[in-house]
Amino acid sequence: MIKRRMPFQALQKAACDLLKACQTAPVYEYVTLNTKPPYLTFGDIHVTEAGAKDEAIYTVEMEIYAYSRAHTRREINEMVDDTATILSSAVVDTSPDGFTVVAQDVIDASTSPSEMEGYTGRLLATFQIQDNE
Repeated sequence: MIKRRMPFQALQKAACDLLKACQTAPVYEYVTLNTKPPYLTFGDIHVTEAGAKDEAIYTVEMEIYAYSRAHTRREINEMVDDTATILSSAVVDTSPDGFTVVAQDVIDASTSPSEMEGYTGRLLATFQIQDNE
C-alpha cells in the first residue's frame, strides 16, 4: 500500500511564491470584500490520482482568478497573459514539501466584464505532481 499525501498546500504555496516573484500584481491566498483590485487569488484545486499502483502521481487542476477595477480590458488581459506565461514556462517548485512537478501547463483562460466594476479573469492550470516520500 502506498501512503498518499495530497499536494494541495504544497502546490498553492509554490504557485503563490512563484507568481509573487515573477509578476507585479499582488497575489493573495485569502481575500475579503475590502481587498482592493488589482490582484490574483486562487480558486478551486482539484486533485486526481494519475499514477500506477506503486507510485503516488497526481493530476492537479488549479484555478487562478484575476480582478481589476480598470475601465478597459488592458490591465486584466496583461495580468492573465503574465500569469499564463509564468505558469507555462517557470517550474513551480514543490520540492521543499517532498513533491516534484513533472509537467505543467495552462489549458484555459478567459476575461470578462465584472458584474460590479472592472474586469475579471480566470486561468486553469494543470500539473502532474509526484510524491517523493
